[in-house]
Amino acid sequence: MNEFADEDLKIFLKLKSKPATFDYALFVAWCEKRMARFQVPRFIAIVDDFSKTPTQRIQKQTLSVRTDDCWDGGAQRPVTT
Repeated sequence: MNEFADEDLKIFLKLKSKPATFDYALFVAWCEKRMARFQVPRFIAIVDDFSKTPTQRIQKQTLSVRTDDCWDGGAQRPVTT
């Protein structure tokens, strides 16, 4: 058993424009108003781009499964992007 619940989600965001700062807590608050509790991500990673297949689908197997390279809403500790 790991320290994280099986329901903890990690979301990858590709922003249309790179802001000076990204308010992770504000994004989570936005999600909480619109999503079921189990859908709200705990981990948030900002990516520059996604690796894609020839048919333009995101290659999910290339996304990082690590949790030390992203913002952790459970610990409320932001990671600079």
